[in-house]
Order: sequence, then C-alpha cells, then structure tokens
Amino acid sequence: MRISIALCILLSQICLASEVCHESVSQGGSRLSSCSQNNRLIITDYFQDGIHPSKIQTFDNGTLSREDSYSITGDLTTRTDYDYELDGSYFKSYFQSNFTFEDRKEKFHIINDQEILLENYGFNSKTHELENIDIYDEGLVVTRKVIKYNRYAFHYNFIYDNQRVIGFESFVEHKKIGDYSQTSVQQLPNNPSDIRVKIAILDSGFDHEHPLVRDSIYLNEDDPIDGLDNDQDGFIDNYLGTYFNEYGDLKFSTGITEFKQSELVKKKYFSIPFETIDLTKTGIIDSHGTHVASLALNNTSHTILYPFAGDYGSSTYLDKISKKIKTDKVDFVNMSFSFPHMATRDVDRKTYTSLKKLITSNPETVFFVAAGNDGNELQHNRFHCLYPACYKYQNLVTVGATSDSYWRSDNNYQMADYSNYSSNFVHLFAPGTQVKGALIGDMEVQYTGTSMATPMAMNIAIKLKEEFPQLSALEIKDAMFKTAISNDNIKAKYGVIDYKKSREQLLEH
Repeated sequence: MRISIALCILLSQICLASEVCHESVSQGGSRLSSCSQNNRLIITDYFQDGIHPSKIQTFDNGTLSREDSYSITGDLTTRTDYDYELDGSYFKSYFQSNFTFEDRKEKFHIINDQEILLENYGFNSKTHELENIDIYDEGLVVTRKVIKYNRYAFHYNFIYDNQRVIGFESFVEHKKIGDYSQTSVQQLPNNPSDIRVKIAILDSGFDHEHPLVRDSIYLNEDDPIDGLDNDQDGFIDNYLGTYFNEYGDLKFSTGITEFKQSELVKKKYFSIPFETIDLTKTGIIDSHGTHVASLALNNTSHTILYPFAGDYGSSTYLDKISKKIKTDKVDFVNMSFSFPHMATRDVDRKTYTSLKKLITSNPETVFFVAAGNDGNELQHNRFHCLYPACYKYQNLVTVGATSDSYWRSDNNYQMADYSNYSSNFVHLFAPGTQVKGALIGDMEVQYTGTSMATPMAMNIAIKLKEEFPQLSALEIKDAMFKTAISNDNIKAKYGVIDYKKSREQLLEH
C-alpha cells in the first residue's frame, strides 16, 4: 500500500505499518525514489530510462545495511552488506560471483570523517573458505594472518621498501618459523665440488635462501656484483642468477647490503632471482619457482641450478637465456608454464619465435615442459594446444600428471582428472597431486598440477645423469621413453616414468 505523506499524518496509526514513498531527481538528472517503513528506508537510483533501478540502498535505524547494484537488464551484479561493531568500526561484505558466499570482506573505522581500512578478509575463490586476514596500518598491509580449517595457522609481518613488499618474517604466535627478503643474502650457496649435471628453470621467481634450493644455485664467481657484465654472457651481475623485469618498474632504495653495493640492479636485470610478493592473492605467500626447484633438486648431490626468474614471456629474455644455456652446456631445462595458441593473440608473436629458438638452438639440451591443467586432450589446433607443450622436437618432453603425490611401488597409476593428455603430444606422466615441496620463507607446502609433475620427471633425469655422467641428456631421455610404464589409465605417447627400469636400461648401455 502506497500513501502520501499528507494522508499519513491523518492516519498515523495506519502509517506505522505502511510504506511511505517520494521521488526526486539526482544531480545527474536520473530518477531517485525513497521509501520508508517503520525503521527501514530504501533509496533506489535508476538508470536514465527512469524504469530500471541501477542501485538500491537499504538503511536500518538510520544506518546503511545493504547496497545492491544492477545491470540495465535487471540482473544483480554486486551486493554489499554492512555490519556494525560497538566500538564504531564496521564490516563491508562484498558479493559478486556468488551471492551466497562472500567474495571479499573489509573492516573500516571513521577517523576525521575519513573511512580508514583496518582489515581485509581473503576468501578462496573455489571453496569460499576464509584463507587470510590482512591487517592495515596507514594504508599498507603490515600483517597477514593465514587461516586454515577456520583456525589461525601462522602469520606474516611484511617488510617494505618504497611502499612495495620486499620480504617478510613468519611466526606461529610469537615463535619465528621463517623469513624472506628479495635483497638479502645471508649465506652464499655451497655448490658441489663434483658437478655432473647442469639444469635451468624458467619460472616466476625463487627463494634463493631456502635450504632445499640454496646450495644448488650456481654461484657465478666470474660475474661479481659490480655493475659490469664481466663474463660477457649478456647478463649484468648474474652472481646468483637473474631476475628480468621487462618494464623496468621494480626499484629498490638499497641494494644487497652484504655486498656493500649502493644499487641492486640497473633497470631491468637483477642479480638475485627473487620472487615478487603479490598480496592480491589470498592465503599463503607462494612461489611457484621455489616449489618447482625443490622438486627438481630433491635428493640430488652433483647438480647446479641456473635460476631464470621474472618475465619469461619476454622474447628478449628468452633469447638471452638461450645463449646462456648453449654457452654453459646446460643438460636439462624445466618450463612449468604454458602459452595459448598463437591465433588467440594473447601473447606477442615474438615470444613464440624466441621460445622455438630456445629449444631448437640447444639440441643437446632436454627441455621438460608441463602439459597443462585443463583436463583436455591436446590436439593440433588453436583450441586444444598449449605451448611449448605442443611443440614436436626431439629434445622436448611434455609431462602430464598422475593422481599421486609420490612414486608408487606397485605402478598402479591413475591419470589426474585435471591433467591434459595426448598419445601424440604428451610423452610422459609423473606424480603431480598434492606434492610436497619448498614454500618461500623456509617452509614447505603441497601443490597440485602438471607444473609439479614436470620437475618430478626432470628429477629422475637428473638422478640418472648424476649416476651416468658420461651419457648425454638425450640418451637419458631416450631411456626414460623406452622404459615408461604403459597402461590403459594413462593416455600418453609412452607412459609413466619408471626410474628402476630406466636405470637398468642405462646399465646395459
């Protein structure tokens, strides 16, 4: 029942249970309507057509409790719920992709008429479970509480340089459990004296101080940090590896203090293969490259790692990496990443050219690459192929994932439902589900994907090459192909890697 304000005055008792509405025009010329009933006020803002609502705000007892936004077709696009605390702070819960579960939640306080962000709550996009609570101070995240199974697990205290996170310390309550810094080198790698295998990994970044990775990182004493390319390999000061920043937008106010340098880098090339820290991602601070490296290096003792971090999709970077791999005669390379078909135009065409050149210009190096996690059969067309997984070169091995986290003794392997597969493009399979490896900041974590299966496969090649250093990387690869376990559950060109049979094959070589 809609009645006018004048009639409401005459029939006040009826008005207590009735809706009172009036309309106006906003400054932008759009229609506004407000309706009140008891202690609730609803304000509706319309599109220019004056028919379809664009935003509806609900006030209870004079305070905003909910805000809904709509598309011109009448679909609800976003919803924000407000919840107020006794201390004057309040929460905003944002709903967008699923209006049953929160996408995001923030806590605010009003100080001097300004809305100050106090906390941000991060939810898993798939499970909708709370994964972290970020605590703010003066607009910066100073602490992240990691939540697991609805309980506090541990927390990070972040370290900043020019308002950019460059590191952290992690704690369980008051006990320190780890740390990480992009610019700090507390201990140099202790490379093995008897180097039999050289590997390279192209990835996002690495925790160069992690105990499962550090001592294998190649210490390039021919190129100390002095701002010069002393070994003339195209990389300036790649003493511990390289981080390439294609756009030159990463800057540090101080360099590696242990080396007494005033600058860490020129503009694009950094002398530490560090991992960037992205606080827009929920949950733990992860490092794809660190986890991959730890799996590749697991239980090896005569191997060194060339870590190439940063913008590996840059053709400039790929070309320089190619030359370095050739000059230093790297045996194996891990590339746990995928680019879509060139026809999508999502990636610069130069990247594909350089990626092919990287592989073809190093025919003695074996490249292990991820099959991808779409659960599809790789086919030679624009819709069902990824790269480098779908390249067909003699020195390339595409790896799919089984549903295991370890190598089985009974060989009863099942193909993981997320893994891409193909009897034409996918050569081998390896465990890739909930595989335990290094987590940035001296910790460990379980990850899932063909990104994990790929270094698990390369790890077998490394172990075989360490035992048979006189054999080439291609001979190691061929033995792994010949002895792979084939069964109906695994859709691959060869099958699941069998270390024992590969070793026996090489002993007979």
